[in-house]
Amino acid sequence: MTSLTFLFLAVTLSSDTGPWEQQPFGQLAKPQSSLHFTVQGPLSSYVPAPGDIVFSTSDKPRTSFFYRLALVGLPSHVGIVVRMPDGRLGVFEAGGGGELRTRTTPLGTRFGRKGDRAIWIRKPMNPLTADQELKLNEYAAVSQGKGYSNRRALELAWMFLNGTRGPIRTMFDGKPKGFRDDYVCSEAVTEALVYAGLIDSETARPSATAPRDLLLDRSLNLYIRRHPPLACGWLPPSLWVGCDGVTAECQCSPIGSVIPMPKRGLLRFRR
Repeated sequence: MTSLTFLFLAVTLSSDTGPWEQQPFGQLAKPQSSLHFTVQGPLSSYVPAPGDIVFSTSDKPRTSFFYRLALVGLPSHVGIVVRMPDGRLGVFEAGGGGELRTRTTPLGTRFGRKGDRAIWIRKPMNPLTADQELKLNEYAAVSQGKGYSNRRALELAWMFLNGTRGPIRTMFDGKPKGFRDDYVCSEAVTEALVYAGLIDSETARPSATAPRDLLLDRSLNLYIRRHPPLACGWLPPSLWVGCDGVTAECQCSPIGSVIPMPKRGLLRFRR
């Protein structure tokens, strides 16, 4: 293990239980293998843990329009819950919230962010092992402050068939690269999962993976469709309903009470 890993181990073992540890942080609707916007019960308490995948969709019509036009589909952003060096939990993400950089955002700040139309959570079927969590935390720590790759974000669009999401380059050029100088949100999450040994490094294609691929285990990309990264280790997505004022830091309203996307339209992407 690297010295940074030992540092995380020391912090984890020595720190007191953080404000989010084993405490409900909002509620989750019934898991569904679809891009659902309507809250369905029964609701269950959400207790955050490392390895939880956090998806979101912007309330800006222009963002939704672009994702549909590019034939990538919603959601528009994804991050993963990790443990920060001070022992608290946060969401490791690239971009999002108007910031074009890679960083770990504290849970209360991330879930209270304005502009999210809906948030979904995919929890691992089994808790992470100590080594998996340490490696995941290490990847997030080393990647702090890296840039956001607008070029690779555009290449995820199907209109750019020469990009890494193209049918040929996905197989050969989309393989994990480890630590990068800049990231796309879904790329950062997939690379972190590979580094932690949580998904298969042989079949993972971080630079060709879109947030929707991680949410639904389905993709228009034939390679990703045959090798969905989260299909075997994560539960179906659950709509996050809100934190109900768990702490003063988190004052968000129930995001789950949203108006569904129109079912018909010129650029509707099949759910």
